[in-house]
Amino acid sequence: MIGMSTAKMVGFVGAFAGVGAFVGGLLGFGLGLFAPDLYRAWFRPGPYLEDKPYDPLQLGIGLGIIQGLVAGFVLGCVVLIVSAIRNKPTSS
Repeated sequence: MIGMSTAKMVGFVGAFAGVGAFVGGLLGFGLGLFAPDLYRAWFRPGPYLEDKPYDPLQLGIGLGIIQGLVAGFVLGCVVLIVSAIRNKPTSS
C-alpha cells in the first residue's frame, strides 16, 4: 500500500465499512426473522419503550448495520495500518 493516495485509503476503509454494514444487516435480518425471541429477551418493553411493541426484524437490521459498519471500519483501518507497517521502506 506504499504510494497509495489519501483518497484511495479513505475509499479502502469505506469499502470495508460498507461491506461490513451489508453483512451485518443480513445477519441482523436473519436473526430478526428466524430468532425474534432473541431481541425480545434483550430488549424487554419498559419505560424507555413506553410499553410499545417493536419489530424484532427492524431492530435486527438496524443493529446489524450499525455493528457491521463499525466492525468493517475498524477492520479496514487495521488492515491498512498493518499493510503500511509491513511495506515500510527499510533504511540501508
